Amino acid sequence: MQVDWDERFLEIVDLIKDWSTCPRIERKIGALIVKNGEILGYGYNDVPADVIKNCTLRGKCMRKELNIESGTRLEHCYNVCAEQSAILSAYKNGHEDLTGATLYTSCYPCSLCARWIIKAGISRVVYRNDYPRAFTNDLFKEAGVKVLQK
Repeated sequence: MQVDWDERFLEIVDLIKDWSTCPRIERKIGALIVKNGEILGYGYNDVPADVIKNCTLRGKCMRKELNIESGTRLEHCYNVCAEQSAILSAYKNGHEDLTGATLYTSCYPCSLCARWIIKAGISRVVYRNDYPRAFTNDLFKEAGVKVLQK
């Protein structure tokens, strides 16, 4: 039987997303960067450091309280996105060249993450769930990033 590696790596992403401290279950996101079959880094949405309280500890979600529409006003969140965390994790693990890597994520990346993905040289994104994406589509298309939903 042929192994579907995309699906295997997405299974790992499904585990990683449960580490997210986001109190909104639908916004728990996980990400994994793979190059030549090797896992280079992983991430989940969480605050940038333990010195900042996450929304679960605060007992509220700022975005929900402000009634911010999904995909907009992305600066209004305490968390760093899973995709950004995965890129930083890969760099911290000594993987300075992500050119040609694949990023697996539980949700289609936001436009901020799309720019990080492009800048890092990641050439392929495989994701599970949709997210508002018009501008991200434009960025990925222009940069030649291949995108696949599974």
